[in-house]
Amino acid sequence: MKGLRASVNRPVAITISIMALVLALGSGAYASAGPRPASPAALPQHSLQLIHGWQSADPGNGTGSPRYVVNTGIVYLSGSLTLPSGSNDQFAVLPSGARPGHVLYIPIYASQGAAGTVQVLPTGAIAVFSNTPGAAQAFSSLAGVSYPAGA
Repeated sequence: MKGLRASVNRPVAITISIMALVLALGSGAYASAGPRPASPAALPQHSLQLIHGWQSADPGNGTGSPRYVVNTGIVYLSGSLTLPSGSNDQFAVLPSGARPGHVLYIPIYASQGAAGTVQVLPTGAIAVFSNTPGAAQAFSSLAGVSYPAGA
């Protein structure tokens, strides 16, 4: 009797193992099917034309010059900037394909760890500011800023 039970359980165990393997392989094939969207870093980046005295903060920081990429309807900003003198918060105007459909306020890192904000308007005007006086002008990072274009 003992030998009969062991024989009956083996096919069930083998069948379950084979089914698990087939499902695992099928899931992997399904998950990798189709093209993947390109990484923003792999796409052509466009320089932001800085205005009102704003400059790239890349020299000495290694953060990259202010740039933008549009990928599948999402705008990605990168780089950092500084305003050595002056007080105008607006640093660039985005082209029509990189503008949002409404006013956006996105948190950023400013000088000395201060919280800052980047404001993006549907007109393309883009500005930075902070509650800590002078922090956004001393240094503002655009790393990690993204939003849907036209939405």
